Amino acid sequence: MTPKTRPTIFALLLCAAYSCSRTTTKPQPQPQPTPPPADTTLSINLMYPNGDTADYGSSYELIIAEPGGKILLDTMAAYNVAVVAKMTTAKAVLNVATVVQGITFSYYGVNIYTSVQPANWQVIPGNPVPLSYPIATTAQVVYTNTPTYDPNSTHFSSLPAVTSAGVGILYDNTNDVVKINYPGRSNDDLYILYPPLGLYSYQPVNTSYDTISLAQMDTTAKVFYIMPAQYTLATTFLTGYPDTTDFSKYQSLYLYWSNQTLADLQYPPQSVVPFQKYALDVDASTATEYINYLTFANTPPTGTLTLPFPVTPIYTLNATANDSFSVTFSQQPTDYGTVWAAGDIGVTIIAPPDSTQVKALPLLTSLNSKLLQGRTLNTLAIQNFTYESVFGVNYNSYFQHQTNSNQMNTKPFASDLHYTKNNP
Repeated sequence: MTPKTRPTIFALLLCAAYSCSRTTTKPQPQPQPTPPPADTTLSINLMYPNGDTADYGSSYELIIAEPGGKILLDTMAAYNVAVVAKMTTAKAVLNVATVVQGITFSYYGVNIYTSVQPANWQVIPGNPVPLSYPIATTAQVVYTNTPTYDPNSTHFSSLPAVTSAGVGILYDNTNDVVKINYPGRSNDDLYILYPPLGLYSYQPVNTSYDTISLAQMDTTAKVFYIMPAQYTLATTFLTGYPDTTDFSKYQSLYLYWSNQTLADLQYPPQSVVPFQKYALDVDASTATEYINYLTFANTPPTGTLTLPFPVTPIYTLNATANDSFSVTFSQQPTDYGTVWAAGDIGVTIIAPPDSTQVKALPLLTSLNSKLLQGRTLNTLAIQNFTYESVFGVNYNSYFQHQTNSNQMNTKPFASDLHYTKNNP
């Protein structure tokens, strides 16, 4: 090989090494920006049930806005009348606010539900259309051979009915007789409980005036609570439903502030009085915290019940200013809320747990509420922090339940823990 050929061979080899990349390289298409979501038509059909127009007037303000602040609907609406409207938005979730004016106590109440889907709502959250109850008749039962009557512990109940003028519960305890006037039904169930003795009587009746002897009473089932040491038991309610096809019938089985000596909870044994469903409501507190625990089950608790109260907080409050509230959770609840006040204005803001910042004052101001025009808002200060944990239920599923009257009235959550921290 001559010296003249060496560069030529080298050039050919170099060309071979790089020709592939040169000859196959093509201009790459530029990434196209994601188009903004298309506007869609949102339809709502919801109402605010309210039977107390004496205290709250005949109307309230309903505001629906996009998270960025754009107002889609702002209307003064009548209670108990459906608001039917359509609006155009590209947002998947919206903020819904209600503003009510309390006439009797001269205050304004604002509830703001953030990141919700009002198209799925039937009523304003937590305000179901009430069940219908029969009109009560004036009824009386006379219990004879009674144990010593203690008005602070003796518990009496009948099936619920709508009371009329002059119908109420009156006790007259003389000579081992307890006379009780109560709002009755034509077919009723009468229940009287003596917790200090662990004794009860449960009797179906079909007349308005009855005499029942308590010479032989039945023994209650007893339950003891286990909870973290820092909590003090406040109240316990137990309700029994004898027929799950008719939730207008139920019996108050236990209702006490603080615990009784024999047990934290007492009720008729299920083997003797077989209710189909049991709703338990327990309240407890510390110096600055309040816990409410609800269960709804086929059977009542037995023996000992461990209340699922947090031993240590599941949250950390990083900031509590009215323009920069911030929280982090070690265990996510279903929702959380902040409660604020500015003079005679109370504001509750509910948010999903993955949205851990709340700008309360800017949010309230952006609503531009008709009812709050001219009122001072910049003194808004936090009063309470709350959260709610419903097992197996996410944020918007929770609101679908809370805005459905049938589910609210007849299908309570299996368990629901509500926590409040005062003056955080």
